[in-house]
Amino acid sequence: MGGRLGRDRVKGYRLGHCFTRSDTLPNITKRIERLILRPIQKGNMQFVQICVNGLQGSGKTEYCMYLLWLISQEYPGLVRIIYTDNLDIAFDEVRRTPPDIRVVAVCVDDAMSYQSSYRTLEANDKVQKWYMIRHIVEDRIGSTGIVYGILNWQRYSSVNANFRNPDLFAFLSPMSDPDDARKVTGKVGTRGYEAIREEYAERQTAEVRRSRTVACMPGMLAGDSVGWHNYEYVPKIDPLWTRPALLKTSEYYASAPKPTKEQTLDKLAEDPRYTRDAAIFRRVEAGETQSAIAAELHLAKSTVSEGIARIRKLLESEASQ
Repeated sequence: MGGRLGRDRVKGYRLGHCFTRSDTLPNITKRIERLILRPIQKGNMQFVQICVNGLQGSGKTEYCMYLLWLISQEYPGLVRIIYTDNLDIAFDEVRRTPPDIRVVAVCVDDAMSYQSSYRTLEANDKVQKWYMIRHIVEDRIGSTGIVYGILNWQRYSSVNANFRNPDLFAFLSPMSDPDDARKVTGKVGTRGYEAIREEYAERQTAEVRRSRTVACMPGMLAGDSVGWHNYEYVPKIDPLWTRPALLKTSEYYASAPKPTKEQTLDKLAEDPRYTRDAAIFRRVEAGETQSAIAAELHLAKSTVSEGIARIRKLLESEASQ
């Protein structure tokens, strides 16, 4: 580094005012956890919104899993976790919340299946209703509880503005788009954005510090709103924790698989109208003759035949649906 002290600049700062890594951004882990792990207050339904930004492969989902784990540990037995890739599924599942639950954590992974489509009136309407989740939960469990809305996505500027006003931002990587970079810098400042770059560069060369990310808490004083958040990799600290299943759009709205022949027969056997016919049908399928079955059950052979035909017709009807 040439030049006289105080004249040239390093990362935008004069050489006489360089900062060490630890001084660049403070550790605000405790502040973040106080924001997230707040007490449940009687008669006060709280909505905590968290947004996670980062490029593909930067660990957004694992960061969200840590937050869900943290919440589940803080309120054992009181939490319902909804983990999906679709806002419609999130709303459907929230409406099924049992009344004894007190904390609902909704995590929309890669929430921006609405990135490119949010300009349509229908999609925009869905995004605007995101804030209604709090009221849906309140209708289900009463006015005492907490709703956590956790969203993650890659592109910052392409996301509907209704998703860009959270209580906590977590940035896991710098943005690849110049417009995104400007907007993120506007949130965390030049020093904060440079810290994101340094951290991500180290992650790419050696996966040794995935537990550090830059977080921003809107609404606080500028000097206190941005800093490091030290989080942990859940499989290492709690390998027995059950990771929530992702409710995928393609599977959630898929038609239910058709029952097998045996499953349909079991269902018919439970119906008193068809119990005897189903048993006879199974015996014939196993190789017994209708005459032998009729003689054993003291039935006319025509009665046995009619019962078999009835079951066969029901099986064919079920298979054709």
